[in-house]
Amino acid sequence: MDGCEILRAARWTEFSFCSSAIGKSCKSMAKCLTFKLCEREIEAAMVVLSCLDWKPGAFQFITVMSNHSFGAPLARLFCLLSGLSLFLSVATAQSPIQADGQHLMRFLNSTLPNLSNYNFSGSPCSWMGVGCTGQNSWANIQSLQLEGRGLHGNIPEGSIGKLYALTWLILANNSLTGSIPDDIWNLPNVRHFNASQNQLSGQFPSQLNGMRQLQTLDLSYNKLNGTIPSSIGQLSSLQILNFSRNTLVGGIPVELSNCYKLLSVDMSANRLSGLIPPELSSLSRFKHLNLSSNFLEGNIPGEFGRWHYIQTLDLSGNSLSGPLLTLSQLRNLITLLVSDNQLNGTITSSIFHPPFLQILSLNNNGFIGPVPLPSNETSLSIVDFGNNKINGSVPPAFWTIPSLKIVKLQNNALTGSLPQRLGDGIVHLELNGNAFKGNLPDLMHGSWAHLEYLDLSSNKLKSLESQIRPGVSSLRYLNLAENLLTEWPFSQNATMQQLGYLNLSWCHLVGSISTQLGSLKQLVELDLSHNLLTGAIPTCLADLKSLSYLDLSYNNLSGSVPAGLSSLSSLRHMNASYNGLSGRLPDVPWGLGSFLGDQDLCGPPLIQNCQNAKSRYHLPAVVITGIVVGSALAVSGILAAIVICSRKTGIIHHPPKEEKYFSMSGPFSSEIEPSVWALGIRDPSTIPVAMLEKPLVNMTFENVLQATSSFNKETQIADGGYGPVFRGVLMGELHVAIKILAAKDTSNEAEAAAELETLSRLKHPNLVPLLGYCLVGIERVLLYSFMDNGDLHHRLHDLPDGMPNTEDWSQDTWEQSENEVAGELLSWTTRQKIALGTARALAFIHHGCNPPIVHGDVKSSNILLDSEYEPHLADCGLAALMPADGPLVGGSSGYAAPEYEQSGETTTKGDVYSFGVLLLELVTGKKAAGDSYQDGTHSGTLVSWVRALIREKRGKKALDPKLVDRSPISEMLETIRIAYLCTADLPSKRPTMQQVVGLLKDIKLKTTSY
Repeated sequence: MDGCEILRAARWTEFSFCSSAIGKSCKSMAKCLTFKLCEREIEAAMVVLSCLDWKPGAFQFITVMSNHSFGAPLARLFCLLSGLSLFLSVATAQSPIQADGQHLMRFLNSTLPNLSNYNFSGSPCSWMGVGCTGQNSWANIQSLQLEGRGLHGNIPEGSIGKLYALTWLILANNSLTGSIPDDIWNLPNVRHFNASQNQLSGQFPSQLNGMRQLQTLDLSYNKLNGTIPSSIGQLSSLQILNFSRNTLVGGIPVELSNCYKLLSVDMSANRLSGLIPPELSSLSRFKHLNLSSNFLEGNIPGEFGRWHYIQTLDLSGNSLSGPLLTLSQLRNLITLLVSDNQLNGTITSSIFHPPFLQILSLNNNGFIGPVPLPSNETSLSIVDFGNNKINGSVPPAFWTIPSLKIVKLQNNALTGSLPQRLGDGIVHLELNGNAFKGNLPDLMHGSWAHLEYLDLSSNKLKSLESQIRPGVSSLRYLNLAENLLTEWPFSQNATMQQLGYLNLSWCHLVGSISTQLGSLKQLVELDLSHNLLTGAIPTCLADLKSLSYLDLSYNNLSGSVPAGLSSLSSLRHMNASYNGLSGRLPDVPWGLGSFLGDQDLCGPPLIQNCQNAKSRYHLPAVVITGIVVGSALAVSGILAAIVICSRKTGIIHHPPKEEKYFSMSGPFSSEIEPSVWALGIRDPSTIPVAMLEKPLVNMTFENVLQATSSFNKETQIADGGYGPVFRGVLMGELHVAIKILAAKDTSNEAEAAAELETLSRLKHPNLVPLLGYCLVGIERVLLYSFMDNGDLHHRLHDLPDGMPNTEDWSQDTWEQSENEVAGELLSWTTRQKIALGTARALAFIHHGCNPPIVHGDVKSSNILLDSEYEPHLADCGLAALMPADGPLVGGSSGYAAPEYEQSGETTTKGDVYSFGVLLLELVTGKKAAGDSYQDGTHSGTLVSWVRALIREKRGKKALDPKLVDRSPISEMLETIRIAYLCTADLPSKRPTMQQVVGLLKDIKLKTTSY
């Protein structure tokens, strides 16, 4: 029996209707009425409707039962009128599923890359991801689940926003762009809306009350911006809300507390600011709250301590201050994360009261006082109290919490001895950077043998009374650096087969290198540097086939370098500098920097030839004496000649400070020219250049002199505060920029080489790479990659020819690019690339280095541009190499943070301020200080001028007029907003460089051809 036959056979039919025509005549009763109508009155109309696949056009039908009592005449009149009206209205109408299918097809036509790969024949209910309610032509599309279908492009207005029966709308994990159409926000029946992990942008509409039935709203991992409207509080059915990983600004709306059914809220990784509304504590059903990685400030509302059902609370990565909330009543709390804030006060014992608490992170705050005594009920699995100011000894009961697996107490002020027994479940322990003392525990026995990761570096620990004995160890990572061990912490037959990282540097170890190291077959990194080790390098190290990093520098090792080490294909870094090694080097793949200070080594890549070295060792004593006397007379003659010349020219030279080379006090602390300094250098061909990027290239300081015409003034391209910079071309057409760096007064050759080796490890695509260096007396000569397009200051502000900028690395002698020559406008796209690349470089040295590196002098003249206009930050790490009485950094006019004038100390937040000034330069085209503005006046600094315009709501006036007509204004204004955050007066109000990178990446980039 088909649908028509069913209708014909029905004795009574429940028929609900509401029409514009009939509704007008029944307003006093109701717009939508329900009648029990006999088959005779409506049979004809209903059969026609069904068999013609009726779709309501002017009529909207709902199912509502009513007990209204109407007389038979009135009911029959309505039956006749409705039957006639409906019959006439459906003659050309569509079925519900046909109309829904057309709306859906409009969406798919716009967003599916290859429609031909899918079968769209038959009913839309059979299409991919489509679920329907009802049957056949009476059906409607009820669910649309298109997660991970490769959708891209914009969602058209009037497409899925017309599927009024939708209850599930799932578009997650695609590449949809553009804003969410307004008609989607008005779908009345949607209960679950998930469009996460797309590239949707735009703002929320002011009214979100169209989705009255909404229970789940997930728009995470998009590019939504603007504020969260207060109308979100009208979504009374909302249970799960996820806006994480967008670019939302403003505060958290207080009205959110009206969504009394809320169970979970995630607004992490946005730009939300202001206070956390204490009204949220009224959400009694709350289980999960994540507000991490925003700019929230103020205290954690104490009212949150009344959340009885809360399980996860993540407030990390904000600027919250004050004490930690009391946890006594949070009986269901499982995870508490408040790291990377400015919280302070003592840690009370209430943190151990929640019986189900497993993860607790208070890292990087300002907590003081001792570690509290744990309760017997605690279920803690992960505890992170690192990077605070916690002091005193750790309660013995803390170490034996049965559930503990990971403990991080690093970089505090903890004292006392290490426990002899740990909880059997602890596998990860970080206690570095404290003041623990006493003997090491036996790492091969008892509960310590369960550890997989152990960092005890930078303490005051001594060697074991009895060394680590044979046993089964799970250790994969062991760091005991910077302790007072003096002896090897394990016996010759100790078993540590899983060990992959071992650091025993700066431990005062004496004697020979333990041959037991050869049994550590999984070892990847081994650091034994800065000890008192003697004897030869054991050949057993060549058995470590997984070894990638080996540092034996700064010991008293002797003998030759084992040939077997050269066969380790995995060994990428080898440093045996400053020992007493001798003999011919095997065919090694490492550069000169691996053997600095080992004067008796010979062979490639060293400058010293083995045959010459042998001859030198066998010279008779009388010959050596003659050479010494002759050399002394020659040097005396050269000195006398220079003194005579200086008297004739009126130049007074200072006496040499070093006997090995004739070196003045330096081109920065004396009045001599670099070219004059170069003339006094004896035997430049014997001074090796350590080529870090091309270690097999043999080069001496003589090659550097030839490339710069002995530092002739014509090859000089800058005269900055750190020292003069010259341009040269070395062998192999290697274009370099050569900087002569001022020397520390206390720096000797070994210390200088160690500093430069450390500097050479700073590798990042947006840092100017250090290609090599050489030590010329007390001076340090650095070789950098030459950047074709000079510095940003020169490009951005278009210095006229003949007007040198003495603070940057370039003048108008730099070669010009074919794309953008000097004086040509830098496009907005190029400026965005420069901003993001520079931010990434600063984020790397601030967050990717331990300890963090402060640049100290971020400015446009220190941003160098390669042939593709990719930015490279110059002078990174040089601040730490300058003499105490040398040039100040961090104080460049217009770039210096306000606090620098008071403390004189450079900080990472000071770098953030300087970067904010750099952003303003890129957006406005104005100099950091001393420039004239649109009104023709000088307003002190660029920062003060722009911030004044923003306060007056005239931010657009600050935009570079050369770019306004050809660039997206919204992106420029958003960049100004980020610069505004960076240049806050208080350092605590400024974001970190990691956050700045995220902010810049989230700006919508539109590729525009200028």
